[in-house]
Amino acid sequence: MTRYFLKVSADSRVRIRLRAPDAIKVQVQGGDGLCPKRMDLVKDSAGNWNGIIPPAAPGPVRINRGSETLEQVYVKDIIPAIESFYRVKPGRENRAIAGLSMGGQQTMRIGLNHLELFGSFGFFSAAIFGNMLADPKTAFNGAFANPMDFNSKVKVFWFGAGSEETQFVKTAMDSRKKLSEAGINSAFYESKGTFHEWHTWRRCLNEFAPLLFK
Repeated sequence: MTRYFLKVSADSRVRIRLRAPDAIKVQVQGGDGLCPKRMDLVKDSAGNWNGIIPPAAPGPVRINRGSETLEQVYVKDIIPAIESFYRVKPGRENRAIAGLSMGGQQTMRIGLNHLELFGSFGFFSAAIFGNMLADPKTAFNGAFANPMDFNSKVKVFWFGAGSEETQFVKTAMDSRKKLSEAGINSAFYESKGTFHEWHTWRRCLNEFAPLLFK
């Protein structure tokens, strides 16, 4: 399989895969920070190229199922393994969970359903979809129902995103607004000049991690 990489503008990239003489897969990453757009190009009998956009996977169903599986890995495998092999302080007040992009959503789904396990949270360009925070007081089994209790338990509740991934900045700000109206404290950091990329998340980690030790 031959791959070609073309930079088509200052803020967009196109990846083209030549899968066969008569089939090409095109993937576009836009500077808006949104997920890549995909299209298959297939040559017909007349030699014309036709674009086919593959149907989207049932995102929320797949995401929920994946988060449930990952939740069990964290609770039953990762945390016990770390505390068995490394000299770490046990207890929720000494434990944080953070993730980037879809991992930010999983951090929210897993962490907020286990406040007995985690005392700090980091959401880096988090993919907060749909009605996850439609009603904060009932979300995540009532994690935010008692804001005073939540604020006293959670040391760091932190959002970060790159200034150029505008959709994720908006998502973070909208989420924080809803949480603030429900009485929940949070913080936000904007990485100047970066997109949905590692530069953003390195800076987020650099800002977030020291807060855990204050």
